[in-house]
Amino acid sequence: QQRNALTQKLERSLEASALAHELGQPLSQLMLQLRLMQFRLEQQPELAAATGRVLGDMQSSGEQIQELIAAMSRLLRNSDPATTAVDLGSIARTCLQQMAPSLEAAGIAVSCSGLHHNHGVVGDAKQLEIAILNLLRNALCSLSAQPPGQRQLRVTLALEPQRQVLHVADSGPGLPCQSAENLLLNSHTPGGMGLGLLVVSGVARRHGGELRLGTSAELGGAELCFSLPVAR
Repeated sequence: QQRNALTQKLERSLEASALAHELGQPLSQLMLQLRLMQFRLEQQPELAAATGRVLGDMQSSGEQIQELIAAMSRLLRNSDPATTAVDLGSIARTCLQQMAPSLEAAGIAVSCSGLHHNHGVVGDAKQLEIAILNLLRNALCSLSAQPPGQRQLRVTLALEPQRQVLHVADSGPGLPCQSAENLLLNSHTPGGMGLGLLVVSGVARRHGGELRLGTSAELGGAELCFSLPVAR
């Protein structure tokens, strides 16, 4: 009983840490926008009109943080995800658009297929976005160690029997093992806690799906498959 209680506390602590991990991305963007606004005001006070656009960006980031907090809170409560039909391909395209500056800066060649085919899944769109962003960030970190010109990322949405599967494959060094349990707390980033896959696995599980790990036959690196039931 004590061991089970400690295990539950550990899981809660990890999920709480995952919440902080997820909040770091939009908070960093918000702080950058704040510094940009302050710099503009100090250098050219007459450009007051330009600050309106920056403030609008700040508001948008603030709303994103609020949505993120709500989605992660639902995960922490283990509550059932929303029963709204969503387009997984559209969510994946949105995530790729958000990650585009980072992927381009890292010199990663991105190819996609099947993202415009909507067979529909039922779930929480924001939680699914969180999961897909983590898959893309995981690939980005893995590919950063590869020589320039050898950094490839392929994102594919495929329909399997009663399942819609998002494949995220890269040309990186691959996974040290293909056991989700052993990888959930192992990070590719020095000093990292490996919480990204914990988040993805949790989102998949709460949506009746699963996270599968493997090796990309085409690119030679890791291939992570985010599988969800097709909406009926």
